[in-house]
Amino acid sequence: MISNRAIAHFFVLIAACALSAVSIPAVADEGRALTAAAQEFIATGAKQTLGICALPKPRCGNAKLIGRKDVPGESNDEKRIARTITFTGLELGLTIPVMNPRRYFVAKVEISTSKWPVQHGLHVGQSQGKVLEVLGLPTTETGNCIEYRNEALQSAAGFCFADGLITKI
Repeated sequence: MISNRAIAHFFVLIAACALSAVSIPAVADEGRALTAAAQEFIATGAKQTLGICALPKPRCGNAKLIGRKDVPGESNDEKRIARTITFTGLELGLTIPVMNPRRYFVAKVEISTSKWPVQHGLHVGQSQGKVLEVLGLPTTETGNCIEYRNEALQSAAGFCFADGLITKI
């Protein structure tokens, strides 16, 4: 079972996306308040996708495992492993304590195909307008990507677009 804390820390955007520019009515403001829908999406937007996966094992439904990379490391109080698991259209970043591997947290979920479900029907291929309609204006915009950032939770949800359609979440 995935803890609420793990889900709240999962949705970090790390993406270099296609060449189209995002057309948002105004440049996003770092101080813009998030809508309730955006806050909820940051915390639980990929819960459906994560529910398909048997984490921390490298298995997500019947999806083909493309790669797995473990990077040993240490935190201040316990040893941990940073694990990146890649499936077709899905990359997961996990932090797993060596002494208690069932207490992992999801550091990153990156989706690049419509196969993987997220809340509000905001899947790859959905329109940019739908994102803005559902989540409101983003807190930041960089090139063809937008981000909804919750500084208090140190987490975010981001979207990249090409030709007005989502290419990466």
